[in-house]
Amino acid sequence: MIASKNYNVREVAEQFLELYADRRRWTRNYNARNKHGDEVLVSSREAVKWCLVGAQERMVRAGKVPSAIMEQFSAAKKAACHELYGDPSEVFVNDTHGLAAVRAVLRRAGGIE
Repeated sequence: MIASKNYNVREVAEQFLELYADRRRWTRNYNARNKHGDEVLVSSREAVKWCLVGAQERMVRAGKVPSAIMEQFSAAKKAACHELYGDPSEVFVNDTHGLAAVRAVLRRAGGIE
């Protein structure tokens, strides 16, 4: 969890990168999955892996980041998707290009390069 009151896009990107440091916490083609790989709701206690969209929904639902910062982060992610992969869709990048691409998008969005 982000401890600082002065949230910024970089801190949010770092939280996502921390989540995805373990490859087993990432998925594609559905927002969240349980330990067996079955589709579950993002908010499910059984969820153990999330796609890029699902991870953001999880963070928003948990109230970890103010909505204004999350909106800035979303815009930065879309711009990074477009710059790096020619498409502003994070779903496209997540599901088509994989985890390495997701990490690249997060680093670019957060200015972590």
